[in-house]
Amino acid sequence: MATIIKRNGSYRVQVSRKGFRKSATFDTKAQAEIWAYQMEAMILNNENLNQEIVVSGVLSVVDVFQKYKNTISPAKKGYREERNRIDQLCADPTFLIPIENLTNKHMASWRDKRLTQVQPSTVNRELILISELSLT
Repeated sequence: MATIIKRNGSYRVQVSRKGFRKSATFDTKAQAEIWAYQMEAMILNNENLNQEIVVSGVLSVVDVFQKYKNTISPAKKGYREERNRIDQLCADPTFLIPIENLTNKHMASWRDKRLTQVQPSTVNRELILISELSLT
């Protein structure tokens, strides 16, 4: 779980998951949140925690999902269902990468993994939602 605290004009983030504790300091809250998401994903996937995580002012795919959920989605008739789908997508570590690094390979691996968890029609709905996001 990540904790973000504002101290002296900067943001200190602490992540504690599965017995691992990591912390870092950033200039903006957005950078701290991105680092926290990436670090939590690395811990959950048992990846090397000593590697450098580069955080820039670039939006992650999750950031785009959240912005869409908060701005465009509320005006839609099926807002509740779409909100739930977006929350499900945001929980997936695949989408913690910067938006410009998202490739067809990422999407194909996500789709294949997701097909083992839910029905194909659910994956189709989620892919339609993702394509809407890429058009906005």
